[in-house]
Amino acid sequence: MINNATSRNRALEKLRLGIAGVLVTSLVVTSVFRSMGYFIHDLYWLQEGLGGDKAVHCLMGAGLMLSALLVVMPRSSRSIAALLLAVLILLSIEEFSQLMATTREFDLSDLAANYAGAIVTTILFSASSYLLRHASLHKTTCNHPAPTE
Repeated sequence: MINNATSRNRALEKLRLGIAGVLVTSLVVTSVFRSMGYFIHDLYWLQEGLGGDKAVHCLMGAGLMLSALLVVMPRSSRSIAALLLAVLILLSIEEFSQLMATTREFDLSDLAANYAGAIVTTILFSASSYLLRHASLHKTTCNHPAPTE
């Protein structure tokens, strides 16, 4: 029984790291390609397919926050608020770095969309974690047979 639980935990850890790795890698690669002007027409086509510029920025914030939650939260006792702050700082650095790129331009509304994605993801993650914990506590307390008289 312990081996099954251990191997299941290891498999979940690998899955979490894999998902986070794919998300972060795709965010970094697309940002770098766009800054350097590579595949620009393909990236604009993808951007429009995903709902436009602000939707992509919202998804970027959500993807980075989800990656951080998947990797950091299971291993750390740090608060979600501290993790959110770190992600918001990274998103700010990425957006402000566009001031130095000739192929990009800084836009405060892009930064707001990044923040919105990260904040909404944090709220949804926190709410779902709370509901899952509450449901499991409720399940363990409600499984006891009723006393017989």
